[in-house]
Amino acid sequence: DPGTNTTVDLQITGPNGYTETLQATIQPDNSYSSQGAALQPGTYTIIATITGTTITQTQVFEVLPPVVVPAITLTNPGNLPANATPTYKGTVQNPGSSSTVDLVITGPGGYSETIQTALNPDLTYNVTGAALPVGQYSVTATITGTSVSQTEIFQVTAPPPPSTPAPVPALSTWGLISLSLMLAVLGLVRRCRRQI
Repeated sequence: DPGTNTTVDLQITGPNGYTETLQATIQPDNSYSSQGAALQPGTYTIIATITGTTITQTQVFEVLPPVVVPAITLTNPGNLPANATPTYKGTVQNPGSSSTVDLVITGPGGYSETIQTALNPDLTYNVTGAALPVGQYSVTATITGTSVSQTEIFQVTAPPPPSTPAPVPALSTWGLISLSLMLAVLGLVRRCRRQI
């Protein structure tokens, strides 16, 4: 029952001497609301007073820090020729206290390789692995000390076999004789034309 009062005074205090004063209008249903300023993480106290009275209520509330979700990306190395040295690279977001990325590469015949590489200042990573024989491989990048990871599958392929030129068919004995006679006749025709 606000009586003739039409507003509520709100006094907010918090960490590091934070203070804010608001005044909210009482609605016809006797509710009120007011949008306060953005608050930093910490514990706050708010006192609501019907304006012009000593009628108050106090509440304590907590502003929590934002939830930071780490993430990692891994660029697929793509199809590579045999014995190529693949490059594993990607980016990390919100690594927390982690400053490295763990890479586990597995492949045919029980192949396994583990690499740990440092994050660059721009939160990218880039490292070259060992030369790989032909086969299908899996690489998993994990932010060190977390379960945040990404996996990519890639192929190392054999080079295509060298192409062999098609053999030129050999001429038979009669073919050679026919070719020789034809060339001789052409020679005679040329001589005759010159003489004419």
